[in-house]
Amino acid sequence: LAELGEGAREPLVVQRDGRWFRRGEGARVDLARRRRLAKVLACLAGATDWVPLDAVFEAGWPGERCVPGSDVNRVHVTLSRLRSAGLGELIETEDGCFRITPKVQLELRD
Repeated sequence: LAELGEGAREPLVVQRDGRWFRRGEGARVDLARRRRLAKVLACLAGATDWVPLDAVFEAGWPGERCVPGSDVNRVHVTLSRLRSAGLGELIETEDGCFRITPKVQLELRD
């Protein structure tokens, strides 16, 4: 993460429904046509703590059932795509749970 001075955190602005985000002063990244990515981002951005894999899956694929293990794969691929879209190290993983790192100043916009 970029150093912003003591006590400062990099800003991350996310539209509440996940359709776009912006890191710091960077360009806005549009996810409007990438519906599942937007839903998963909205889930993570709206959480105040770690989000378990099943909740992330439900956010991206509401009500859908899949072959055991497929849910894990779908979530990991989706998170990889979000990281590649510019969120990189801002998405943290621990013990099958996920979150937006608290090292950023997260702002949700309507």
